[in-house]
Amino acid sequence: PKAWLSCQVPLMSIHFSRQFRPVTRNDHWMGEKYVEGLVSIIIPTYNRASVVTETLHSVYDQEYRPIEIIVVDDGSIDDTAEVVEAWIDENESETIQATLIRQDNLGAPVARNRGLIESQGEFIQYLDSDDIIGKDKLASQVRMLETRHDLGACFSQRFPFVVTENKVKVYPPTKDRPWKEKNHLINLLSNNGWFLW
Repeated sequence: PKAWLSCQVPLMSIHFSRQFRPVTRNDHWMGEKYVEGLVSIIIPTYNRASVVTETLHSVYDQEYRPIEIIVVDDGSIDDTAEVVEAWIDENESETIQATLIRQDNLGAPVARNRGLIESQGEFIQYLDSDDIIGKDKLASQVRMLETRHDLGACFSQRFPFVVTENKVKVYPPTKDRPWKEKNHLINLLSNNGWFLW
């Protein structure tokens, strides 16, 4: 299957064949060709120099390979682009290719679309530059999509978290602090903040 892995909103995979190509003003959206099994992770960012490396490290720590990371710097005025370039120089390998694209500040949706246009993966994962993903997220979702051809979506749990003194404190739902809605999709769409996926 050609699918999206856990889109930022609504945090689900959508069966999306590259044969269906909406046309943009640039006369293209996604290429017809893709690299089988490759997960393209698209990270739009703006002024996130202080946190973007944590996001990139969570991608690097994934059990799944191969991965393509596309960071789209949406006109940051801090040193986000330099931080990302340094991370790429230190961490790129045969199984993880990373690219930094710089553009004028046009907004996160435009940055996501630019990353999608440049992507080559069979699977697409949108990831905000202040999010962290669990080590087995990609492996479990790709496995699910490859074995269950009847599925067009993969949900992943998300938890708010706070980083203090190099420690991550996760806040999963509890009896005292349950999900607001029984419909998890409504929860995912109605909450903002940092997420551990």
